[in-house]
Amino acid sequence: MGTKDFDVKRHDGEELLIPEGMTEEMAKNNLTQFFRLEGKGNEIVRVSQTFPYLRPDGAHAFMLAVEEMFGEALQNNTGRFGEIPPKQIAIEVAPGETAVVPWGEFSLPGIEGSIETDASVQNGLVVFELVALIREKDVSKFRELTALTGKILESKSIYKGKAINASMAGLEPRISFISPNSDLFGVFNDHLQRSIDSEVMLPIRYPDQAKSIMGGSLKRGILLAGVYGTGKTLTAVQIAAEATKDGWTFVYVKDSSELAKFLEFAKMYSPAVVFAEDIDLVVGRSRDGNVNEILNVLDGVDSKNDQIVTVMTTNSLDDIHKAMMRPGRIDSVIKFDLPDAKTAGGIVRMHGGEDASALDLDEVGELLAGIEPALIVEVVRRARLRALSESGGKNYTLAMQNLEEAFGLVKLERGLVDTGSLNGVPEKIKETV
Repeated sequence: MGTKDFDVKRHDGEELLIPEGMTEEMAKNNLTQFFRLEGKGNEIVRVSQTFPYLRPDGAHAFMLAVEEMFGEALQNNTGRFGEIPPKQIAIEVAPGETAVVPWGEFSLPGIEGSIETDASVQNGLVVFELVALIREKDVSKFRELTALTGKILESKSIYKGKAINASMAGLEPRISFISPNSDLFGVFNDHLQRSIDSEVMLPIRYPDQAKSIMGGSLKRGILLAGVYGTGKTLTAVQIAAEATKDGWTFVYVKDSSELAKFLEFAKMYSPAVVFAEDIDLVVGRSRDGNVNEILNVLDGVDSKNDQIVTVMTTNSLDDIHKAMMRPGRIDSVIKFDLPDAKTAGGIVRMHGGEDASALDLDEVGELLAGIEPALIVEVVRRARLRALSESGGKNYTLAMQNLEEAFGLVKLERGLVDTGSLNGVPEKIKETV
């Protein structure tokens, strides 16, 4: 039997009165329909939304979305939240800056049920997820909240456009922020600086023009090759400063065996530069699982939307697997040579500061040419300490003699001269041997 429209009238008794002409079966059908309509939207459903961003980033954006939709600061763990208060955790959102975000299970006013910050795995990385057990009638409000969270992630990500140190802890990246210090920029000869500018910096500074030149993609692999101490790592500081100035994410990978993971990370936060040290330790002459994983990910960074520049360093170019050297994986090799006289003088001027203002940089350059930049910096530091000691802690000016003596000591310590002949070592230093 079908159903029939009827009016609902209540009375003080407990009897259920059936209208004249309605059979018992018709009454049951009408009651079933009535309670179905009354309960529509009250079913508990499970809904979720995954975001291709790291968990701290997602939690921060979600907090901002909750504030925008439900009110402002927490008040004794309630305020904008409902009956289930959240846990709170502190996350780093900028260098030296933290924020408290809701974590775990909690409720929100106007949404019946619970919401939980959770995680899922995408491309081998843990990402942010929201899971809700709520009334069906509130699903649209949950979707509104997740859409706002996604919008905030696109515009206010705590990692995108920043410089970060990165390492893996299981499947989850461990991130800390870098503040690029312009005082630590390397000093290179003109040819080397032009190579760095054209191969690395230009795609960052002028992405649209570079993309048209490079066939519509900014994917690029650069290898910085040279012996230890020639300034390859200092280049990272220079690149990080340029990248963040132009809105690129800079990722410094401490362990090159994790490069494949952070190329996936870079896809989340592109445009990005990934800087990995000592790649030869991972992609050596024998082709193993690490080599294959990195090659596969490098080959996979080929979408026109993947604006990723990968910069790697090596102290031993000959030890890198030949498969890695194919264009499309490594497109350019920039060789770092020992500094010439002009470059050596520039390093002394940078690290000597005003103390070096009276030095003849041409003479200094001739003395220190052909020495690793890291050792030149050490010579300058020791020379300044010697000058400070000689001044009795007062104002001083760095003299050529201070540099010569410091250089002689560094050469002896590093085994750079034949201690039998002591050629090139100042007389004052010979007396100590």
